[in-house]
Amino acid sequence: RRYSERLQDDPELVNQSMSLLFGETMGDKTLALISKANASLTLAEENKQQADAIFAAANDNLVWLNKFQAPIYFPYEYKDLQRTQKQMVEHVANGDLDKAQKQLPRLLSEQHALEIVSAQRFYLHDLGLRAEREGQGNLERYAPISYGSALAALNTAKAVIAQNPRAENTILAAKKHAEFSIEVAHAVAADMQRLASMERPNMERWLILVTTKLN
Repeated sequence: RRYSERLQDDPELVNQSMSLLFGETMGDKTLALISKANASLTLAEENKQQADAIFAAANDNLVWLNKFQAPIYFPYEYKDLQRTQKQMVEHVANGDLDKAQKQLPRLLSEQHALEIVSAQRFYLHDLGLRAEREGQGNLERYAPISYGSALAALNTAKAVIAQNPRAENTILAAKKHAEFSIEVAHAVAADMQRLASMERPNMERWLILVTTKLN
């Protein structure tokens, strides 16, 4: 661009050079082409600046969606949002800013919804599978109350993510509490299973021991 601008600023040099090589009329034609090229570059730069301003929040959302691996977990939904944003950028390039701006709130809302489910999958998927798998074993049978508390802690962690999927420290603290609740359920289930297998005299001794420890 800077070379074309320099040529446009020195039309006499262009006329002399092109006329010498191709005849007198070529210099004017060359200047016209340079002017047209510069105008196109200016328009493209203005469109880019407008698009950057309009889609700043949407582009920031894409960064977080990629952090939470949305393209892997939800490829179709992610590609659909990309396609929508591309169409909106084309509206801006065509000078139809109003159309792009009217569509923007919906795009941001859909990006936010995908960010939440992606973050929940990113942080809690493995823990959720563990809770479901182990609940089908001894936890639900021997420690249903403790297991219920663990599921409630897991749901709380999901709610924390839904409130703000970018609050990493808060999310990790809620996840840690859910993990601890599952461990508590395991400990209770183990004690209840041991208690269920005891004969009455041994059960009484064990209960006395527990009571002593609590006191």
